[in-house]
Amino acid sequence: MITNNLEEKNISIIKERYQMFNHGESMIGFLGLGKGKGPLQMMLGLRNSYDKSRSIALAAGAMVIICSNGMLLGDVTYMRKHTGEVLNDIQTMISNSIDSLVPTLYKAHKDMEIMQKKDVNPTIISQILGELFYKEELLKITQLSVVKKEINTSKNFSMLNSSDMNMWNLYNNVTESLKKTNMRGLETQSKIHDYFLDKSSVKTLNISGEVLQNEPIGYIS
Repeated sequence: MITNNLEEKNISIIKERYQMFNHGESMIGFLGLGKGKGPLQMMLGLRNSYDKSRSIALAAGAMVIICSNGMLLGDVTYMRKHTGEVLNDIQTMISNSIDSLVPTLYKAHKDMEIMQKKDVNPTIISQILGELFYKEELLKITQLSVVKKEINTSKNFSMLNSSDMNMWNLYNNVTESLKKTNMRGLETQSKIHDYFLDKSSVKTLNISGEVLQNEPIGYIS
C-alpha cells in the first residue's frame, strides 16, 4: 500500500533497510526516497507487528545519502493500536505521512546547518554521550562503543581533526549506532534528533551568566 501511494506521487524508493524482531512477528524499516537534495534525501520510517504487540507507526524524516543514516524529525505520529477498524484509517495515515515528506526534508536541511555550525570538544562529547546513556536512556553501552569507534574511524564523519569537531558529525556517529535498534527505534531516533537540535541551540554562559559569543557549545546547568 505504501509503494502504491509513493508511485502515485512519483516518488521512488532508492534504499530500504529493515530489521525483524520476535521471530519475524515485528519489524521496523526505513525507506530512502527520491533523488534527494544535496546530502539528504526524503525518508519514511515505519513499524508494524503481525502479532499486534505494537501499534502501526509511520514517521517522515530524511536520510543522509552517503551513509544511509536516518533523521527522524519531531514526534512519531499517525500511530494507532491494532483494531478491527485500522484498515479504514491506514490509507489516510500513509497519505498524511507522504504529504509531509517535502517540508520535513526542508527542515532537515535547516537542522543540519544548525548542527554543522556548532563546535564541540572532547569534554562536550563526553557530556553528550553520558546524558544520552544515563539521563535520557536513549543509548545502550554497546551503542556507545559503536559511537566511539565511528568518531575515530568513520569514513565520512570522523572527528580526529579540529575542523571536524562539530555537532553534525557527532550526530551522525550516534545515528550510525542506531542502525541495530529495537522496536522503539522510531521514537528513539526522533528523541535523539530533538536532543541534538536542542543542544545545538544552547548558548555558552560564563560563571556570571553572560552569553559568550563565538564559543563552542556549552551547557546550562
